[in-house]
Amino acid sequence: MLKEYIEKILHRNVQIVSYKDQRKLPLSIQGSYDLHLIDIEGQIALIATPIERIPLVTLRKQQHPMAMYTGLPCVLYMTEMNYYTRDALLDEGIPFVWEGHQLYLPFLSVLLDTHQRKTLPTCTQISYLTQKLLLSALYQGWQKVTVTQAAKLLNVSKMSITRCFDELEALNIPYLSIQKRSRYFTADTDKKAMWESIQDILRNPVLKSYALKAKPEIEIPLSG
Repeated sequence: MLKEYIEKILHRNVQIVSYKDQRKLPLSIQGSYDLHLIDIEGQIALIATPIERIPLVTLRKQQHPMAMYTGLPCVLYMTEMNYYTRDALLDEGIPFVWEGHQLYLPFLSVLLDTHQRKTLPTCTQISYLTQKLLLSALYQGWQKVTVTQAAKLLNVSKMSITRCFDELEALNIPYLSIQKRSRYFTADTDKKAMWESIQDILRNPVLKSYALKAKPEIEIPLSG
């Protein structure tokens, strides 16, 4: 499918073979991607297809090392992606192929778009309610929880949960799945793995801290 799609879009013959030397890559990346070498009229590049859904923040972190350690342009091959992730990759100049939608190969000066945009909210930082949803799902082990169910569990409106799901979809969080017109949240059964995967998008609950020269005379709760 990979070869056929790229040849169909570029109208060029390409050669694709498996990349065998994964030992060049950091351990955190090995096993996370299907890796291939692609030859497009003499230009060799690495094609990295995520084995599982990977959050945008992790894609950003892992694409550059793959290019650096192999010495080749690294192209992310995505079968599932949203337009927020697409825009972020374009803004940062990260090559990608979004199967059935778009192809961006800056090292060949190629940008092709075949589908109209589906609007998702711009999200650079999750809301506190979305953070509460993530932590509740982690602690309680949510399995295929719908918008309606999540609203009842968190005692908020369905509209509020819809906005939370929109934020998670915009950030390409892997625990949100879409089936037909419904979205579901399913937490990882490995709580440690889920915690590590969401740490980078969590907000710091401490807004501001102050240093006191002496303990106030009034009775106040002390930390620690």
